[in-house]
Amino acid sequence: HSAKEKALSCFKEAIYPPLVEVGVFPPIMDKKDVLAFKGTVVGIVALLSLIVGFVTTFYVSQFLGYHFPDSPLISLFLAIATFAFIMFFFSKTNY
Repeated sequence: HSAKEKALSCFKEAIYPPLVEVGVFPPIMDKKDVLAFKGTVVGIVALLSLIVGFVTTFYVSQFLGYHFPDSPLISLFLAIATFAFIMFFFSKTNY
């Protein structure tokens, strides 16, 4: 074993579990858990994006008095743009 492998082994056995308990590091997950977590994140972001898109269009029309010719289409565009924006930043932070 090299020194790097020994240090990593020491970290995994002695240092990592207490830091997981405190909440500094997330627990090590297998691929199934990671896929489920990422799917949940994408689902939540999709729902949030739809809410943001439609609520923004509603607020603009109610508070600013602006009426869109095709409000659902504008709302859907805002939802897609919001989804893309949030997912872009998630991908940059997870890279």
